[in-house]
Amino acid sequence: MSQYFNVMRSMTSPRSWPRVFGFITVVVSASAFLLAFNMWPFGDTRSDRPARNVILFIGDGMGVSTVTAARIYDGQSRGETGEENILSFETFPQTALVKTYNTNQQVPDSAGTASAINTGVKTRAGVINIGPEAPRSGCSESQNHQLPLLSTQVVADGKAVGFVTTTRLTHATPAAVYAYSANRDWEDDRDMPIEERSKGCPDIAAQMTGFPFTVALGGGSKKFRGAEHHGRRLIPSEDLVAQWQAKTGGTFVSTAKELETIGNVASPVLGLFAPSHLKYMLNRPKDTTEPTLTEMTR
Repeated sequence: MSQYFNVMRSMTSPRSWPRVFGFITVVVSASAFLLAFNMWPFGDTRSDRPARNVILFIGDGMGVSTVTAARIYDGQSRGETGEENILSFETFPQTALVKTYNTNQQVPDSAGTASAINTGVKTRAGVINIGPEAPRSGCSESQNHQLPLLSTQVVADGKAVGFVTTTRLTHATPAAVYAYSANRDWEDDRDMPIEERSKGCPDIAAQMTGFPFTVALGGGSKKFRGAEHHGRRLIPSEDLVAQWQAKTGGTFVSTAKELETIGNVASPVLGLFAPSHLKYMLNRPKDTTEPTLTEMTR
């Protein structure tokens, strides 16, 4: 179950991020994407204040037919017929349908639609936070059409940004929180065409370690390191994780056990638990060192 969980919360209590959300979801063959803003201190329930958390939870590729399949499967797994079942999010007081499409095609991809979520502007398929005027894979053109990002506004407002995913952290949907890219496939410098590398467009992994996140948990360790560190970056000795730690004083974890024992920390946290995507829940071996989505968002 590939799922994305993105959290934006207040900087007023940086030591308490592991306890902000205990979030569990049951989704069939879909990805999830969530944004949250922590506005007020814990325990403040006064109705005259704005909501402390604004949460946007999006099923990536989760259309009406997928919701129907999930509803039926969930019900039948408990011995019911399935059709009469109600999923937890279907009990919300307000629900709506949203049109998702790219400016150049009807069937959307995650890069263009996640860009729309994070910028408010619909764009073409395959680009990340680049306006529709620029062609895909055009580095020079993309630099003239970068869209204002919600996350940078949040950071400027003194709040923290985090993202948690069971995919690679550099994959299209989580990357749309922090990166600009003329091609969603440019996750590391080896992924970029030779002629585009010298035009001033950094790869997505390099952008992520340069972004001031508070927490980032997911897969994709090979995108951040060279061959000497079991990665695939062009320079064999390169280690973006080590560079990030040296610059931020942050904490790095690579197993579920390390994540569980990390405790309360004021410094940023980066977790890379697999070379690529984390394993689907149905395929997880019992001795896996990878955390589940629930464990990463607990």
